[in-house]
Amino acid sequence: MQPIYLYLVRQWQTPKSVRYKTVRINIFATALLQLALGAAPAMAQSMFTCKDDAGRVISSDRPIPECSKRTMRELNSYGVVTSEHAAPLTAEQLKQKKIDEEIQRVAALKRRQEQSRDKALLIAYPTLASLDSVRELQISDLRSEISVIEKRMVKDHQFLREAQIEAKSPAGSSSFALKKKIEALAASILADNDIVARLRGDIERTRQRFDEDGKRLKQLIREPDGSAEVAGSTRPLASR
Repeated sequence: MQPIYLYLVRQWQTPKSVRYKTVRINIFATALLQLALGAAPAMAQSMFTCKDDAGRVISSDRPIPECSKRTMRELNSYGVVTSEHAAPLTAEQLKQKKIDEEIQRVAALKRRQEQSRDKALLIAYPTLASLDSVRELQISDLRSEISVIEKRMVKDHQFLREAQIEAKSPAGSSSFALKKKIEALAASILADNDIVARLRGDIERTRQRFDEDGKRLKQLIREPDGSAEVAGSTRPLASR
């Protein structure tokens, strides 16, 4: 910073007309700054408007109490809408809003579940051939269980016929143990019948489930590059 006496000397050496012009410019610039600062709050002032029951527009420079139950708009100094305060919802509207939000929540949950299922499907079955292989394996296991039970049922039927023949003889007709044996064999055959019916139902349900998985897997696997798309992201799969 230059010493004050040097500044004064230079000001004294400056021509008088130039000094006066400089002073006038400084005064004018200061006045403009003060004017801008004073006008800024006024220019930034907002205007609030709404319509009453008769359709007349109500305006104010502050929020309007009469508009508390109506839609009210806030405008800037240029008349541009900066925000809109919606009217409070009625009881019926609130009820409908909750219903809509619940529908959206359930739909979003379903989408997440479907996305998780798709990812699990792609991890479990990288190709359609692997899915078919697992399907045949599970059905084969169920058929094996049915075969074992049916063989046991054949023997039980044979034992039951023998017991029934024996029960017709004079000695067997009064045998309490023989009667219990016949009842047990009959109950075992009935139980095995129920098990076989359930296992055959399991086979049909397994086929249906794998058919659905196969259809979905075909949609997820994109031909011919063998890539798959799940929930907006891609994951490479082995080629079929």
